[in-house]
Amino acid sequence: MPVTPNLQLKAMITEYTEKDFWSFDDNTSDIFIGTPYRWTVKIEVQPQAHSNHTTAEPMYFNGNDVKVGNWFASGAGGRANVITQIISQDSYVVTCIIEDYERYNLFTDPAQSGNGLCDPFSNGIIFSIADSGLPVLGPIDEFYMPTQAVDDLMARYISRNMTEHVLVYQPSHGFLRGDVIYADFNSAAGYKKVDQVNFNRAIGIVVEVNVPGLYYFSYRPLGRLINNVFPPLWGEHGDVFYLDPTTPGGITPDKPTSNAVPVYLQLDLPTRAILLERGAETPTNLPTTDSETYKYDVGNVVTGQTTFTLPLDAKEVLYMAINGIENENFTFNVTTKVLKFDPVETGYGVDVDDEVFFIYKS
Repeated sequence: MPVTPNLQLKAMITEYTEKDFWSFDDNTSDIFIGTPYRWTVKIEVQPQAHSNHTTAEPMYFNGNDVKVGNWFASGAGGRANVITQIISQDSYVVTCIIEDYERYNLFTDPAQSGNGLCDPFSNGIIFSIADSGLPVLGPIDEFYMPTQAVDDLMARYISRNMTEHVLVYQPSHGFLRGDVIYADFNSAAGYKKVDQVNFNRAIGIVVEVNVPGLYYFSYRPLGRLINNVFPPLWGEHGDVFYLDPTTPGGITPDKPTSNAVPVYLQLDLPTRAILLERGAETPTNLPTTDSETYKYDVGNVVTGQTTFTLPLDAKEVLYMAINGIENENFTFNVTTKVLKFDPVETGYGVDVDDEVFFIYKS
């Protein structure tokens, strides 16, 4: 099977209408309440020539290859809109709904205009996001888009990497940074704080609240976030897929009565899911001694402190945060329970007023 080239369609928004308007006040006197953040657009595309004869149209990508989760970008500045719904498509025209994800375009707009839509009637591209969370770009014709467009887009996705954090809107969630959460989509809440009953269902750690607006939060999955699940999942947001006991190599959304091993937690798109660790839900044949997940807040932090002694039941450190910012520059000795932090590699140290916490498994 030949290598499939990257989708990189030259495109242009030729028609647009405002669809949804931001109404989630975050109590910061948001001056952009009421501005649009979703649009219905008509995008005209140019077929992309390549040399793979096994694609839907041999030797070409076209508008029929565009899918939900692809992005459209035009101009410089890292401005891009994600495609959230496809209304119709053919080889040359895609009619779809696009969104200013996290209102990134709006808040980085140097014109301060409150505009989150990529420039219509200007040269642009449709591209995909890799499992790394970075855009799959190039080659981009320098005469078609600004030469700095790639650098600007890379900076955008590095700063707001969607494969590290999952963005959720959940009214009155009540979460704080550092809360360990699990998914309970049989309830109205959807996500809840881990308690002593559901400790082995932990799937993530809250890293940001009320961004980009009230009732939003982001969490860092304890498993791997996959943006390009193939074949696409066929459940609903929040469905857990298990190893299928009747189909070798297959998965099923129906929980087996025994040996229920979870594989994916489906998110907002059929191709977007968390590849679960075993702790996301307890298989029925496992012993009852599964590890628990805890948060440990460090008290009396000392300026320049580089070592921390964790509780005696700590067996693995999943996460370290300084003032809510994740840090991976540490080593943990499971025998002595001493964690050593590397301020040189991090670029800054710990001060007496800092908030430091760890998430660990017992």
